[in-house]
Amino acid sequence: MAEKVLSNDEVVHDHNEAPVVESDGATGKKSIARQLAETFEGEIRNPLKGIPRQQLLDDVARFRVEKGLPEDILPYLQKGALVAQNPAGFETLDIDESDKEAIRREVTHRWQHPWPLYYTIILNSIAAAIQGWDQTGSNGANLAFPDALGIPDSSGSACGPDANAGLCARNSWIVGLVNSMPYITIFIFMLLGIGMGLKEVTVPVFSAESAPATIRGALVMSWQLWTAFGIFMGTCANLAVGKTGTIAWRLQFGSAFIPAVPLVLGTWLCPESPRWYLKKGKYVNAWNSLRRLRNTPLQAGRDLYYIHALLEQEEVLIREAGLQVRSNFFKRFLELFTIPRIRRATWASGIVMIAQQMCGINIISFYSSTIFQESGISAYTALWASFGFGLINFLFAWPAVYTIDTYGRRALLLFTFPNMFWTLLVAGMCYFVVNDTARIGSVATFIYLFAAFYSPGEGPVPFMYSAEVFPLSHREVGMSWAVATNNFWASVLSLTLPRMLAVMKPQGVFGFYAGLNVVALVLIFLFVPETKQKTLEELDYVFAVPDRVFSKYQLFTVLPWWIKKWIFGQRSAKCPELYHDDNDPRAAGAIGQGHAESFAVAGCNLYLVYNRTPPSETLEDRCRRFGAVDVTFVQCNVSELESCERLVQNVLATAGRVDILVNNAGANMLLPMYKQDPRDFLYDIAVNFNGPYCLMRLLMPKFREQRNGCVINIASRAGTVVIPWSTSYCSSKAALINLTGCIQKELDAEGFNDIHLYSLHPGGVRSAMVEKKYSDISVSALPENAPRYKGVLDFYNDSKYLSGMVSVALATGLAKDTLRGKYFDVGQDLEDVLAHSDAIKANPDLYSLHTTFVGGLSNWTMGARPNEPYIDFPGFAVEYNMLQPNQLLSALIGASLAYFGPTAADLIVPQLARLVTTWSPLHLKLSPMPPWNGEDDLYRVENKASYQCSTQQGYRTELVSLDPLLIYIHNFVNEQEAKLVIQAGKSLLQPSPVTGYNGHASSQARTSWSAPLPHADDDAAVGCVLRRAESFLGTLLRPGHDEIGTAQLVHYDHAQKYDLHHDWFRQPRLSDDDAAAGRRRLYNRAATFFVVLQANCTAGETYFPKMNPITPYPTVEPTDASGLPVWRNHENGGLAFRPIAGNALFWVNLFTNGSGDARTLHAGLPVGKGNKTAMNIWPRVYFGPDA
Repeated sequence: MAEKVLSNDEVVHDHNEAPVVESDGATGKKSIARQLAETFEGEIRNPLKGIPRQQLLDDVARFRVEKGLPEDILPYLQKGALVAQNPAGFETLDIDESDKEAIRREVTHRWQHPWPLYYTIILNSIAAAIQGWDQTGSNGANLAFPDALGIPDSSGSACGPDANAGLCARNSWIVGLVNSMPYITIFIFMLLGIGMGLKEVTVPVFSAESAPATIRGALVMSWQLWTAFGIFMGTCANLAVGKTGTIAWRLQFGSAFIPAVPLVLGTWLCPESPRWYLKKGKYVNAWNSLRRLRNTPLQAGRDLYYIHALLEQEEVLIREAGLQVRSNFFKRFLELFTIPRIRRATWASGIVMIAQQMCGINIISFYSSTIFQESGISAYTALWASFGFGLINFLFAWPAVYTIDTYGRRALLLFTFPNMFWTLLVAGMCYFVVNDTARIGSVATFIYLFAAFYSPGEGPVPFMYSAEVFPLSHREVGMSWAVATNNFWASVLSLTLPRMLAVMKPQGVFGFYAGLNVVALVLIFLFVPETKQKTLEELDYVFAVPDRVFSKYQLFTVLPWWIKKWIFGQRSAKCPELYHDDNDPRAAGAIGQGHAESFAVAGCNLYLVYNRTPPSETLEDRCRRFGAVDVTFVQCNVSELESCERLVQNVLATAGRVDILVNNAGANMLLPMYKQDPRDFLYDIAVNFNGPYCLMRLLMPKFREQRNGCVINIASRAGTVVIPWSTSYCSSKAALINLTGCIQKELDAEGFNDIHLYSLHPGGVRSAMVEKKYSDISVSALPENAPRYKGVLDFYNDSKYLSGMVSVALATGLAKDTLRGKYFDVGQDLEDVLAHSDAIKANPDLYSLHTTFVGGLSNWTMGARPNEPYIDFPGFAVEYNMLQPNQLLSALIGASLAYFGPTAADLIVPQLARLVTTWSPLHLKLSPMPPWNGEDDLYRVENKASYQCSTQQGYRTELVSLDPLLIYIHNFVNEQEAKLVIQAGKSLLQPSPVTGYNGHASSQARTSWSAPLPHADDDAAVGCVLRRAESFLGTLLRPGHDEIGTAQLVHYDHAQKYDLHHDWFRQPRLSDDDAAAGRRRLYNRAATFFVVLQANCTAGETYFPKMNPITPYPTVEPTDASGLPVWRNHENGGLAFRPIAGNALFWVNLFTNGSGDARTLHAGLPVGKGNKTAMNIWPRVYFGPDA
């Protein structure tokens, strides 16, 4: 029977190892505003997400009262807010079925909206038609008004054969000035909102603010559609009056008055923009307007409260940027170029607006009759050719009604500009055709093709795009500037084209504008982001991504993907998304996906849990293809007990049992504790800890009934170390690790041996949330010691399947006798770890959280302390004879004094003993304890002045293993060097740390003493040995990049040891020096020199369990001068090397690709009698941008 796997893959606003299926946080307004100001990961957030249900309902109730809204609409506002908070989960809400159906129909019948909405769009369309009609009137009039006004400008008229000479050359500028006057006037007076510019500014914005997001693109692009219709109607009017004689050009200019009449009359009947009402604080009017524009009161309430919430965030953004929310028009105009988010919108809208004029369309719209006449046809025939251009321009604008909200604005632009380039270029070349009929037909054909490509792309996008990209606070001024930019270049085109035609001829003019299409294509590709199906307020997050990040993504991610897919035919190539939408149903988490597909391979029946929107159908298909018996998506918010109860009830009712539970939810914020909203902290705890607890608690009775079950809690290394600025994450993950152990202990006590729990560190998987956490903007908000995070993303390269496959192995029960209830890092080799099963069982501290005190003090939880053994400090031995409350305090006082050194201790011990005897019933036996076990002669202070470094030490090498490389070095240091090196570090010895993810921590696995040795330039003997080691390495280190690094002194007394370990780091590290300097490079230990300085001991071998000597080896277990073996084949396999003073071991830690070689696993076996001292040298290789 297939096992039932319940995988909770709800991952919330940040999880530093796990990916996101849903980004689900209750981030405070200020933290969201900071993301708006600059966000590198492009996350689009819902400001209502994560707010507890009751709090949200209370917030809405206060909102209604504060804004003076009618009391009877409160239910609509509250239910609407719940829908806005969880758009994809509305089916689970307690709302009327009719409202649910209305929300469903927003997708299934997206064009079904109230009549007032369409009336508004129709009225706006009439305004657009006036725009196109205006342009075309001058087009037809250009054929007659120059001669009628006495300013002929073309050859064949009063100018004679040479159009470049004299008066007619000047007349061409005058004709251009006449055609450009409307646009020059608009540009000059645009910022005052006068004239035709007011219509161009307000109509697209009005449409954008009234339309719902799902069809906003199609409705707003009606501006261009009906502008094209106006162009077409203008060409019809030109034809209608073309033969009326000398007044024809006057009628052509004036015919645009016709559509202006219904526009004036109809304006009084359409609803006002609800967003404009909200901006003015008129919430009752906004509600009334939305009621006319939306199908149901609930939809109106949803949009009202959601727009209000987003506008509040926008205001916080403006305030935190040090700007005024309510500023005058001209100040807001300056802010178009000073606020980063708004500046990016200004730049993007400016590109598409300029591109519309300079792509070449308006050389045809304004002068098509003139251009067609240049091809050799009569004036009236040219009007008919222009009619064809207007008709095609109108007809081909219709596809954009569908494509603009499906393929998107950016996609249409990137498709149309290359095609506009070649069609315009070929149209110009057709003027070289000698045959009149062929020339006229070919010119018309390619001009019509050019119009057909322009109309569904660059035609509708600019005005629609500019109307939506600016925040409400700057929408009017931003649109004003965009329209002013458009009309300025329209005036430039109108002014210059007659003269360009005269000088460059149509061939040159068409070629010039074809080249500008290529320039526009490049700018759009690099700087114009997609805006489709985002609310106007959500676009704040799109334009918060810096231009350099967006263009880098396009150049180095999108372009290579496009080449792979469309040039090399790799149809399966996937393009990573830059933006991550809270409400995007296609989002899928990397670690969650890795677990789902891993358990699918194992043939399980999967229940995949999500919070807001289900994972993609692709994930379901993959799981089924990989072998899953069945795949079911189940909605649950794990931060809420009621939601967890519904989940467990529904799954058990359907499946009957659950065999494996995977808790993969995670929430995290990289923020100093004092800046974190307490609600965010509590929410993180609820997701990371409460959710897994609730699901385990609810399923545990079933597991006990079944007498079997497995729980995989995805924890984190962050739960085992202290990471600043991740307080909620570290705390909750530590709690989850301990919770796992506690529950396992309870089960074991009752004999439930087949119910086994584990907590895992899933490895460093690079996901969108990881990129967000360690983005430059996130790190820059941290205190000055944050540079250690720079470059860390380069080392998040673990596979998402690593933790999934380990979880499958654990779920089989493979490790339940050894690791049940334990914390495990999936980066470790599970087989190797299980080989040490006896050691793990014997030491409860292994693979668990524990506290270590100085001197080995125990950590009791209850009861009396038994007599303890000696607590060794450097310089003292302390013996407990009795238990008193101040015992620990006294012991710590003694320890702190000991660190001053033996001389100070000799003076202080008598006084300390008298103080304890006088004031404390605690009896302490204090006695001096030389750290070197009486070997004072060996460690006498050496005369440094007599030392001279010998570059020719005369050492001898012995190749022990070739793969991995291990070399035994005889006589690597001499006796004087050994004494001087010990002297350099002796006074600094402390209990040896074990290097962890975030620093150093003591461990019972390593009980020796160690100290950092001086830098090579600060001590002659240390420097000499380091240079000798560097010379030994040859070309292993890159000159100018890598370095020999600093050395470490290590001392082992009786029974001290260092258990099996690697010297290399699983994740490369950032050194303190590089962190202070802000260098973006990390290092790993390329190799190891273990140099024995003194060895007055028995045992204490260095043991390599995975090393084997070269076969056949020239000699059998080589001996030293005493006749004893230098190394031996260990009885448990591998090699063991005896400590011999002056000799050294050298081995290579890393493969050529930079990953660690697991075969270099080694241990310092316990010392018998006596002690040994050695020197560790770890050459460093660097990675990263500054390496």
